[in-house]
Amino acid sequence: MVEPVLRQRRVPDVDTLIATLYREAAQWIRAQGADVADPEATAAVLISSLTYYPLLNILIGHTPGDLEADRFLDAWVEHAVRSLEAGSAR
Repeated sequence: MVEPVLRQRRVPDVDTLIATLYREAAQWIRAQGADVADPEATAAVLISSLTYYPLLNILIGHTPGDLEADRFLDAWVEHAVRSLEAGSAR
């Protein structure tokens, strides 16, 4: 299997940093009392959706839906809050 070029250039601690980010986000979700079925998966969805916006812009020169950053972030916050509130209401 050929390893992607970007992965070959990774700083050695990037994998640890990313794993820590997802783990800390999952712990934060639990600490909020959110009753989500899978805090790790929820953290992964929330964090990866944030990173998708700038990556898509870098890769293809467009953002998701060609949205400005403030509109994307406002929608992300609204979605995250509602998702975590809905989980807490179960």
